[in-house]
Parts: sequence; structure tokens; C-alpha cells
Amino acid sequence: VILYELVTGSVPFKGDTALSVALKHKSKLPPDPKKLNPEVSEELNRLILICMEKDRESRYQTAGELSSELDKIEKGIPIAVKVPLKRKLEIKWKSILVYGGVPFLLILLIAGAIYLFIGRAEAIDSIAVLPFENLTGDTDQEYFVDGFTEELIWHMGRIGVLRVISRRSVIQYKGSDKPLPEIAQELKVDALVEGTVQQVGDSVSIRVRLIDALPEERNLWEQTYDRAMTDVFLMYSDVTRAIAREIKVKLTPQEETHFASIGPVDPEAYGIYLKGLFHWRLGTAEGYEKALAYLHQAVEKDPTFSLAYASLALVYNSIGHSPMATPESFPRAIAAARSALRLDETMVLGHSAMAIIKLYHEWDWDGAKQAFQRALELNPSEAMAHYHYAWYLALFGRLDEAIVEHKRAQEVDPLNPLHTAWLGELYLLEGRYDEAIYEARKSLELNPDFPIGWLVLGRVYVAKGMYEEAITTHQKLVEVAPFWRHALGCTYALAGQRDEARMILAELEKEKTTSFGAWGLAQLYTALGEKDEAFRCLTHEPPHAFFPWLRVASWSVPLRDDPRFKDLLQRLNLPEPNEYP
Repeated sequence: VILYELVTGSVPFKGDTALSVALKHKSKLPPDPKKLNPEVSEELNRLILICMEKDRESRYQTAGELSSELDKIEKGIPIAVKVPLKRKLEIKWKSILVYGGVPFLLILLIAGAIYLFIGRAEAIDSIAVLPFENLTGDTDQEYFVDGFTEELIWHMGRIGVLRVISRRSVIQYKGSDKPLPEIAQELKVDALVEGTVQQVGDSVSIRVRLIDALPEERNLWEQTYDRAMTDVFLMYSDVTRAIAREIKVKLTPQEETHFASIGPVDPEAYGIYLKGLFHWRLGTAEGYEKALAYLHQAVEKDPTFSLAYASLALVYNSIGHSPMATPESFPRAIAAARSALRLDETMVLGHSAMAIIKLYHEWDWDGAKQAFQRALELNPSEAMAHYHYAWYLALFGRLDEAIVEHKRAQEVDPLNPLHTAWLGELYLLEGRYDEAIYEARKSLELNPDFPIGWLVLGRVYVAKGMYEEAITTHQKLVEVAPFWRHALGCTYALAGQRDEARMILAELEKEKTTSFGAWGLAQLYTALGEKDEAFRCLTHEPPHAFFPWLRVASWSVPLRDDPRFKDLLQRLNLPEPNEYP
């Protein structure tokens, strides 16, 4: 167990009591160390699992035998598997009688009684709200039903002691017939919430079920709620508080105040708002355009709708952060975020939107830090706040802390390739290439067409001098996302294929230069060794949201000994890394 903790940073089993931990040791399998720490070798992983075998005869029999195997691993000699690695789950009652006797059986009986008549031995501290089932009879109402799922996730996320899985990860189980325990294992949660939605006229009916999913599916609570559409937010509040009671979570006074203060909503504005969310989640230029149109309609219909204002700010932020950035994206985001926070100072998404604005547009480093911390104080399960805060930390060279923060985003949004691919970029900046490759490949397992996965993977190959693999990888990147052509051009240049690089450069120069285009051209000119042109591109107005990160980006190294680079950093008003705000 000590060796397991040494290599993973975590004990194999956790629980509220010594008994609950002991029961897990007796009946459950620990996660593979390699899954928690990819740096663990296959040999060491196998050795630790042998040490953790339930059957004592399958473990190493002496300290000397274990020491000998560890010596072999250190010297790169394959270890001999003296016993089959059997990873059994069943309890051997004969062994229990021989080695534990009647007292241990008595403990098991007491524990079983506790589990059956009082509840699970350990607290539920992680939960996932699965996509609700549409019982409206109208497939055109899917946006409405999906919105219910997302709203309940946001409300649940306000409970600080709970880890609540984000909408992006759970939506992948929509229509899935996977067993619930399997879903819980994939999301690494203790409990699941599922339900149905039915709309009748101006009212909505939802049936919600809370399930203790591990080790087996067990229904904990079920309730039907019928409300007028005006009281839909109050219904989310009631469901959230009921679930908190069932899992024995005590709300803080601030949380109680928040849920008690939730008021009515304009049903028409709310329906329009849900349509806006649906189109925003598509992540396309057309989707963003429709999302903005719907969200503007929502706030026109109800000027007090703070959540719609916050969502409007986040859509503008999404555009400003993307290759589709326009000069007005962030100014419009600012106006919407301010409206959201003026109406409701506790609006999580309003603080998250304002933090992104201050980080990527205003370069207000103190303000960004405060806004991120406020958003995460209000909702510790807000994945995108963790993600952007990680890149705030990276900007100041605090890469170890940035990686920890990025992993927090992963924990609450484990199936989102965004958090996995960009974590690979952080590993790349630290020179941890194998881990970077692991994360980039994992993101592509989640989504084979995810451009950032191909981008980061190719960059790591370049850093390792694997130019043939890097070119193939970035060719695939351009297939799925042509606006990343500059990355392929950089790879060609660094691989010595300058003619191919210049062909891409000529194509990009013919196009109208946007802020994202200027950012890409600066990288390509740098790779070709043309510093004057690179600095020309870096003076483009307005600068792209990524601009401050030229301070830490690996591609900017050739520019750093030029006085113009220092001038660029002074423009950003960035303190030195050791003067982190």
C-alpha cells in the first residue's frame, strides 16, 4: 500500500471510517497505478498489483523476494511472474475463517447490516446527472430536455463539497444502454441522477431518480415534481436540496441562502434561452450566430434574466478565443458580463465570463485571478473556470500548479478532449514529452477529429525530433481543421522542408489577415527564421486572445533575445514570474 501511494500520490481506497476502508481492501480492486500515473512502467505496475493481490498466496512471500524484483526493475531486467496475476473479487471464506476467524465474519455481518438498514459505509462525494429522457413526444423539444439536464448540473455544482460532472461529459451517454455501474466507473463517481421530462401546456413534470451505482445499482431516492414553467428554477433548487439531504450533505449557510433566494423566470424568455444554449454547444460559426440571436431575444424579453446575460458573455468569449475572433467580440462580452453581475453578484457564469475577459482581453492579471477564484468559490465544479485558470498560472511560469488545475478540469469533465489535449501542451512546456503524447493521444481517443489533439501531438513529435511523424500528424490536423495550416507550415520549416513551408506561407498571406491569422503567421515566420516579419505580425491590432502566451510558448524561443520581444512583453504589463500577482 505504501509503494502504491509512493508512485500514485493516492491511497488505493478511501472512506469515512476505518471499517469502510477495510471492506474495500477486502472486496474491491484498486485502480491500476499506471492509470493514475502514466510514468509508471509496465513492470512496476505489475509488481504493485501482485503486492495488492487479495489471495495471500498470490503475493510475494518474503521481503527478500520483493526486494529482488525491485532490483531487477531498477536495472531494466524483466521480472519473473512467479504466480498468476489473478485479480479476483470473490471473498475466500475458508481463508477468512483460517486467518480472520469469527471476529472478522462478525464485522462483515455488522457492516452488511449498516449498509442495508442505514446506508452506504462511506459518503457520496461525487455525482453525475445523466441526460434526461424526453417524454414530450416531440423530438423538436430535445433542446428543452437537454437544457433541463444542464441547468440541474449547474445547480448541483453550487454544492461545494460535491464533485459534479459537467454537461460535456455526461451528454455522451444520451440514449446509451450502458449499465449504470459501468457509466459510474467511467466518470469516476459514486452516484448517478437520471430522470424524465414532460411538458404539458404551461407546466412541466420531471421524475428524478438518485442511484448509488457502485459496486451495484441501488435506488436511493425517487421523486416526481410538477411545476409551472415560471417556477422551473425553484424546481431545480428543490431537486438539488432533496438530493443533498439523501446523500447526507449539509449545505453551508451561503448555499442555503442561494437556493432559498431563487425566484421565478419568464417562461417564454427561458425557452428562447434554452434554444440559444443548444446552438452554442454546436461550436460552429453558424451555431454561434444563432446562439447570439436567441440569447439577445431572451434578454430583450426579460431584461432581468441574469443567466441569459452571462451565457451571452460566454458565447462572445468563445468567439473571441477562436479563429473566428472579431474586434467586437470581447467588448460585447464585457457589456453582457457586467449586466449579469449587476443583476446577480453570485452568478457563477458571470464571474467566469469576466475572468476570461480580464485574462485574454484586458490583461488585468489581478482582476482575472480574483474573478476565477470567485467563480470557483461559488461552483468548484465549473470545469471551464479551472481550465482557463490553469492557463493563467502557466502564463506566469507556474507550470506545476497549472497542471494540477488542469487536472481538476479533467476530474469534473473527464470525457471532454479539450482538457486532455491542452494538458498535453502543458506537459510539452515542461519537457515531459511522454506524458504530453499520452494526453494528446487520449484526447484523440475521445474524439478522433479533435484538432487540438492533432496539434499538440505534432508539436511534441517536433520537440522530440520525430519530424516524419510530426508532418503526418499535422497533415491530419489540416484535414480536420484547415485554419491550423500555419502549424503544418512550422513543422515543414523545422523539418528542413522550406519549400513546402513557403507554399503554405504564400497561401496564408493571400488571405485577409485576422488576429488569429496574424498569430499563426508570426509562428511560421519565426520557424523560417524571418524575425522582422514575425514581429510585424505580432503588432497586429487587435491582438488575438492567445497573444500573452508568446511569453512562455516554445515557438517564441528564437525571438526572445531580440529587444523587440521585451517591448512586446512591456506592452502586456506582465510582472516577472517571481512576482506572480
